[in-house]
Amino acid sequence: MKRHHLFFLCLAAVSFGSCRSSTAPPLPDPVTIQDLFPLAHQDYWAYELTYYDMYDTLRIVTTDVDEVIQTTNFNGQESYLMDYRKPARQLYYYYAGSDLMVTEKNSAAEPILRYPMHQGEVMIRRDTTYSSGIRDRNILKFTGASDTIKVTAGIFSCYHYQAIRFGGKPDLSDTSEVEHLYYAPGVGLIKRVRYQYTQDHREKKIIFTQELMNYNVL
Repeated sequence: MKRHHLFFLCLAAVSFGSCRSSTAPPLPDPVTIQDLFPLAHQDYWAYELTYYDMYDTLRIVTTDVDEVIQTTNFNGQESYLMDYRKPARQLYYYYAGSDLMVTEKNSAAEPILRYPMHQGEVMIRRDTTYSSGIRDRNILKFTGASDTIKVTAGIFSCYHYQAIRFGGKPDLSDTSEVEHLYYAPGVGLIKRVRYQYTQDHREKKIIFTQELMNYNVL
């Protein structure tokens, strides 16, 4: 796939604009991790962020812009420095085989995305047991392809992942959060929906959504 072409065969996006289509295009094959999450200097993605509380009450709606502000060499890896506005932070991204890795300065890198993956395949993002005995385990599961997602930026055919977080004592670890993540080749993250389980674990509630508004991918 050409990096300077947008996935759904429109003209390259211009400043805070995006291609529009009334239908989602078919997913290309094969796809690499570089296609699924393209990174280049001056790429940016603008999102609408919506936060809820556990009572399904809307708390706040805001926007965020994620921008690749620099291509650099970080710990011997060709890396992309991503600037986030909310919360304000900067992270380094780089490709490692089929994985997309992310790290902050002076921190260990973690895989956050992998492709190709088979349906139902699981990747461990993090598995840490702290001195307190609390275990923090985060896995990424590929659930399938061809989910059609409609957001302000357009309609996209997406690859669907679940990020599942387990927390608690090692012998009593239980699911605490689940995220549904939708990625479109040639664009990146289209939508994120985060659920949190109630204390009795009988139901899960939406606590956060992130939807693509516009973008520029070179």
